[in-house]
Amino acid sequence: MFYKRIITALVFLLSLQIVQPCYSQLADKEMVFSTYLEFSNGETPDKLLWITETDGTPNIGTLQCPMAYISLPDGNIWIADTQNVRICLFSSNGKLLKAINLLELGKKAGLPNPPAIVDICLSNNKLLAADAASNSVLEINPDNLSMRIFGSPSTDKGGWFQISHLFTDNQERIYIDDLALGKIIVLDKDGNIIGENAAASIGVSKIDSRMASIHYVEENDGEADAKYYQLTINKGYNTPWFPVVNLNDQENIFYINIIGIDKNNDVYILYETENNRYYKVFSMTGELKQSFVTSPIMPMINPATPDWIDENGNIYTVAVVGKTLKILKYQRQ
Repeated sequence: MFYKRIITALVFLLSLQIVQPCYSQLADKEMVFSTYLEFSNGETPDKLLWITETDGTPNIGTLQCPMAYISLPDGNIWIADTQNVRICLFSSNGKLLKAINLLELGKKAGLPNPPAIVDICLSNNKLLAADAASNSVLEINPDNLSMRIFGSPSTDKGGWFQISHLFTDNQERIYIDDLALGKIIVLDKDGNIIGENAAASIGVSKIDSRMASIHYVEENDGEADAKYYQLTINKGYNTPWFPVVNLNDQENIFYINIIGIDKNNDVYILYETENNRYYKVFSMTGELKQSFVTSPIMPMINPATPDWIDENGNIYTVAVVGKTLKILKYQRQ
């Protein structure tokens, strides 16, 4: 019994060592984004126009409400041109290489309504698109322009209620972020439900299928309330979450999100406070590897715009300046 108590105490002490009250501080490096691509007001058929508003009247161009982006290792980029119901591939110098007409593909595949794409990702050279209109995953082959539809069964049979974000891993599993139910539904490569996780704001490793998530924690020790965000990790779907570090900040965090996991399994977290916009890079064990800071009101950048990374850990965001859409890039050193 005595030894059992010692072992229990050791396990408890080890758990305290694993979860740090706050990450070790590093000096925040000032971020300077550069313009990677720029799409302006219909100068050529390859040039596209972001939808903007002047006096409440939208400037309608050929690119309307782009919702998601994928930066490829060769510098090319996929853009979900949501209101034009297509997905476009551009070269690193902005040339339009391919435009996939989702309205036409959807009709052939049996979609009841025009799709409304809210996220895209890649799985074994196939595009996966989150279609909010049909609450489905669309698997698109860019080479032969075919489509498969993975619809949701009823929620009482394990289905999802409101699709928002998509992720894949090295086993071609598909992870659906259900915004309404606050959980992750996991499918196999053929769209069959194989599991779920209670989580939100996740990232999925393409190396070993581990998942990262941000959890909000409220504690009360009888004297004071503690409220903070926590980075948690698991070993794959249907495995428990383990906290690795608390994300405390002297300022109040009002927006936080995981924007990706790179090829080294580093986790990229974006959060905003009243005074600053931070990008933090953590290892899977909670070590803070890099910290970047910039103004939360960078010129013409909306805090709700998508931020993403490529496999090398370069950080991207978007800005709208007049009638020009700029894709901005920060080259991580």
